[in-house]
Amino acid sequence: MKINNYYVYVYLDPRKPGSFKYKEFVFDYEPFYIGKGKFNRITYHIRQSTLDNDYNKIKNNKIKEIIHDKLKPIIIKYKSNLFENEAYNLESKMVKTIGRVDKKTGPLTNLTGGGAGATEYIYTEQLRQKMSKRNRGKNNPNFGNGDKIRGEKNIWYGKHLSPEICDKISKNHADVKGKKHPMFGKHHTEESRNKMSKAKMGHIPWNKGLTKETDSRIDNSPKTENFKKIMSQKNSGKNNKMYGKGKYDYYINGIKIESLLYFCKENNLNYNGVTSIFRRGLSEYLYKKKWFIQRRLKNE
Repeated sequence: MKINNYYVYVYLDPRKPGSFKYKEFVFDYEPFYIGKGKFNRITYHIRQSTLDNDYNKIKNNKIKEIIHDKLKPIIIKYKSNLFENEAYNLESKMVKTIGRVDKKTGPLTNLTGGGAGATEYIYTEQLRQKMSKRNRGKNNPNFGNGDKIRGEKNIWYGKHLSPEICDKISKNHADVKGKKHPMFGKHHTEESRNKMSKAKMGHIPWNKGLTKETDSRIDNSPKTENFKKIMSQKNSGKNNKMYGKGKYDYYINGIKIESLLYFCKENNLNYNGVTSIFRRGLSEYLYKKKWFIQRRLKNE
């Protein structure tokens, strides 16, 4: 059942009073951002964690300038009690009518035409490099953890995916096969080949010369379906030693969830697909026009 709990909001510049008319849209201060959402989405842009993000530098700088002048952005709910598609359409119409700074058509700092979410945004090479540096070396959350997840300490050590799971994974990644794969028709440069070669030089794979039959570390004894079910339940959900130990909290449509992985499983969503946007530096986005997913640092 659809719920009409969406709204469209507007950020106004308190330093620029006047009569600002854009066809049927009229404001007492100059608008500089149009957004849509529900719950507490309206205050997302003035949080410090958002202002420190480089995703929309134009909007962030505008808000910082207003705060620097010892003022606060004027935030209004333009229209409430909307269904999701109504909010999309109104936001898109307002952005198009008022105009965007980056398109030199108006005062709005929106980077997209509205309604499309993050999918319309094109990452500049400069932003790509910044995101890359931000997750490189000691900045990477897994930096220095190699020994903790290597060999027998790895949760997948000695395990193999069943043919059914492999088939399911293959179907879930059908959209990146063949010509749709980002590396289709591309080749690594000679420089990249040399780097990869040097990185692996002298490294002997832990399983070199071993087979499933000869590796004594692998338990080849047959497992009953009942045994597999018991082991699965024993390590599922809150019984899993890694349950709830991540550095982030996740919110779906404004509601905090215990585990994003189990949420994806329960709703038949591709976990890698859901989390891929976070690896690009974003902290929230709309997934399949249904799930509004937010990631925040714990205790934020």
